[in-house]
Amino acid sequence: MGTEQLVEFLSHKIPCWNDDCSAIIRSQHVAGDVFFENSKEDWMHYGFILVYALRLTKLQNIILSGQSAGASGGGIPVDGDDEDGIDAFLTHDWGKGDENNGRDNHAEVAAVNTALKQRGIRTWFDQDRMEGVITKQMQQGIDRAATVVTFITKRYMSKVDGDNEKDNCQREFLYAQLTKPEAMIAVPMHQDCSHPGLWKGPVLFTLGSKLAAANVVDGVNSANFKAQMDALASEIRRVMKLVASQKSTNPRTPSAQQAPSVPALNPQASRSPASAREPPLKVKASSKKVNSLGKSLCDAAAKGKAAEVERLLQSVDKFSNGSAIVNWSDNLFQDTPLHKAAVWGHSDVVKQLMQAGADINAKNSAGKTPLYYAESNKQNNWQECVRLLKGGR
Repeated sequence: MGTEQLVEFLSHKIPCWNDDCSAIIRSQHVAGDVFFENSKEDWMHYGFILVYALRLTKLQNIILSGQSAGASGGGIPVDGDDEDGIDAFLTHDWGKGDENNGRDNHAEVAAVNTALKQRGIRTWFDQDRMEGVITKQMQQGIDRAATVVTFITKRYMSKVDGDNEKDNCQREFLYAQLTKPEAMIAVPMHQDCSHPGLWKGPVLFTLGSKLAAANVVDGVNSANFKAQMDALASEIRRVMKLVASQKSTNPRTPSAQQAPSVPALNPQASRSPASAREPPLKVKASSKKVNSLGKSLCDAAAKGKAAEVERLLQSVDKFSNGSAIVNWSDNLFQDTPLHKAAVWGHSDVVKQLMQAGADINAKNSAGKTPLYYAESNKQNNWQECVRLLKGGR
């Protein structure tokens, strides 16, 4: 495959491909103008990373140059917490009506914001803080926040994955992904995005294992809203402690001054861990590997071995078809790992599997879901299993 053939191939296959990407390819071509040694799958991986890196670079340039989306001047501190920092930066879309399942997403996140403040969580919420240089306010808010809570809707996912580089949802999400991915928390807002199996694009790529034990699927006026907010406040504090402990053992200072590097042209080289800021490239697991890991995951889930499940899920995360392993089912009863954990009431394992994208609606050969077995068997911590599984619906 020659340089121009490669440019044409990637421009048709990769969303948001632009002339800058083509220029990078042309500027890095090797002697002989031929790329036989890499598969099309390798080049697809490389293309996605190239687009991703360029979009992050452009976002950082906007932030660092202080460009405004219509306003100018410095921001005004709110709530007097600037010196003390922020516990949670809240990122969401403002959709309402038919485009957002007939609900006003901004109003609902505003209710969540109020509920979190009542529980002692210091928040950054755009309605309170969008004064002055908007991009600078967003960047500083994320930099100062201990966690970034992403309220997921189909519209939010489309905005993040779209080609409007001035979209504030996209800017917030990409900047958070760049500077503190370990501190991001996912909170589904609607039934049609209630678990990672229904997500797509960068949101799935980054947050597939970040599902919180709380959601707003039933709305802010539901009977379980208070319990969901208690769970979300607890999750924010849990992640804050986790991130703080990681920083104490492996301190690092993320800086908006450091733009992500454009990946090397050789896709194989881009798989090197030296490219720390590039999304990891994943390979497809063989059917034998899927069956082996799937069976091991089922066995560990049935026995409630959370540490073993965590180890297996880390292995699964290396594969592009990891969902097939997480949702693997045996030949006899067609039980998935989530069925196995639910039937014995292993709530910690149920949570691990849900965060890894396990299908809560999967049915076995008897037509039963994991929730059915958690409710009917009543083993161990079954009530927490039921709460988790119903929360993910």
